[in-house]
Amino acid sequence: MRYVSNLPRLSAIKHFFGGGADDDSTSQSSRGQRRLRRITLTAFASMGFRGAMFLSGIIYIPLTVHYLGPERFGLWVAMTSVVTLLTFADCGLGYGLMNHIAYATGTGEKDSIRKAISSTFFVLCGIALVGCLVLGIAYPFVPWQEAFRASSPNEASEAALAVTVMAASFLLTLPFTTVQRVQSAHQEGFETQVWEIAGVLLSLFGLLAAIRARAGLPVLAIVFSSGPLLAVVLNFLVYFFVRRPSESPAFKLLDLHMARKIIHEGGYFFALQISGALLFSIDSLVILHYFGQAELGKYNLTAKLFQTTPVLVAVWFAPLWPAYAEAIARRDFDWVRRTLLRSTMVASLGCAVVSCGAGLWARPIIRVWTGVDVGPSLWLLTGLAVFSVILVSATAIATYLNGSNFIKGQVKILTAATVLSLVFKILLSKHWNISGAIWGTNLAYLLVVFPAYFVVVPRLLREHGAALQNRASPISLFRLFLKHSSAAFRRRVE
Repeated sequence: MRYVSNLPRLSAIKHFFGGGADDDSTSQSSRGQRRLRRITLTAFASMGFRGAMFLSGIIYIPLTVHYLGPERFGLWVAMTSVVTLLTFADCGLGYGLMNHIAYATGTGEKDSIRKAISSTFFVLCGIALVGCLVLGIAYPFVPWQEAFRASSPNEASEAALAVTVMAASFLLTLPFTTVQRVQSAHQEGFETQVWEIAGVLLSLFGLLAAIRARAGLPVLAIVFSSGPLLAVVLNFLVYFFVRRPSESPAFKLLDLHMARKIIHEGGYFFALQISGALLFSIDSLVILHYFGQAELGKYNLTAKLFQTTPVLVAVWFAPLWPAYAEAIARRDFDWVRRTLLRSTMVASLGCAVVSCGAGLWARPIIRVWTGVDVGPSLWLLTGLAVFSVILVSATAIATYLNGSNFIKGQVKILTAATVLSLVFKILLSKHWNISGAIWGTNLAYLLVVFPAYFVVVPRLLREHGAALQNRASPISLFRLFLKHSSAAFRRRVE
């Protein structure tokens, strides 16, 4: 009888973790609550993953430095940095698949989901195969000793083998990452994060075992990269053959038309990734060119203080993207509008408070943290604080635009902003100081990105059937946010 009495509790737990995710019969209110539950779960799981990464680094980095020595540890850092360049290897196909599944789930066109998954999986298999062939062909011709500035041919050979192992492991992982995009599309990203935590732990234990066995650099690379590979493959197998066998990829379901469509959409996501990466990575090059390594170090140390809030906010915005897409497909426009307004305003205001605190306490924090008195200027601190708020606000809006599949337009906006920011960065750095780099980005956002968003977002809201037919201006959006917020506050008080 005790087990029978626990059944309602178990049912409630299952419902909390997303039971009935694809039930079309539920009300808009219930679906909205379920989306927010899943977004929260994914955000907390993602913070757990980042915490695991942080703790793993605290444990293995000192041990690796002690085991390899400062020079070979620098080689290890260089190797892992090279592999991070492969993060764009899926060419945006995963994001294209995610949007397709989210919209198909919302519209009830579930027959196309398995075709899309199969098409994306086998296209990524082709990309991985081509990547491995290119890697094998290029290996003998790469000047490894010069590339890593190794002190001896043996050290260069060891580094070359380790990099090849890491790159090959990443390419082998690529097709199996399909499961992560499918889980995100179904708003089950918390499952992805749990498996990624397992991958971090496997890498950590493998690395510690290899160090204890006095293994060489290639073996360290193998055990370090095999953890995430094993976790992704196990996630793939469990999800598609136990959790959702009806969506498992099959070669007979490979649809060339569907593959072309996803490749086309993925191309825009890839361009968007490249534009964003360029916009945020130019600062270091400009400062290094005009001011040298010392000033670049000062800039990077100060900038790190203002990166925490945007990173934490991005943890919450990532699962919000597919939730927007599914809600738009279901025509739950009220939920979309309310969530957009609240997430943008709350995140922006919260970031503003944290950034002001970081600006006021930056100098003593850096002194305690590093033991060095950097002494950042007021203009640099203000510019970084303003940029943090701008970045959080823009990310909130871009998340909605991604879910609305407004990708081509974003590519145009970010490309124009990147070009303009480069011009501003060069001019301000040349005739001012290192704070000119960040203020160049701020000016580009204020002159290009936000004006474009203020035109595009109200238009999309009207097109989506929102009840703001003639009132979707920035002022009316702000008033609507205050109205919903005050109503929610009164309900809580009552």
